[in-house]
Amino acid sequence: MLDPHRAGHELLYHPGETHFRRAKVLIVNKMDSAPVAGVQQVMANIAAINPSTTAVQARSNIKVDKPELINGKRVLVIPWRNGLRFGNDRRAKISRRGNRRSQAGRKGQFG
Repeated sequence: MLDPHRAGHELLYHPGETHFRRAKVLIVNKMDSAPVAGVQQVMANIAAINPSTTAVQARSNIKVDKPELINGKRVLVIPWRNGLRFGNDRRAKISRRGNRRSQAGRKGQFG
């Protein structure tokens, strides 16, 4: 997943750069809000570094429960990753308590 708002970061940081270089499919997200120059830079990096990959261009749709409360206003959207951050995913809970593999071995859940 590539963010054209941060064009060039796909080549600067680990493990993102490794994923970028080895991926068979790369998704360029936020096409509806990113600057054209950022999209062009990301697409040029894909062509130069990993030309055999499939590049998919996507946009991030935002859905709200009560749009009338924010219609016509400026808002800040913060992604909610419920499962991994707040412990609703059993695997995330186990990995926070200790070694996932040893926990899995005792409980026989994750082979």
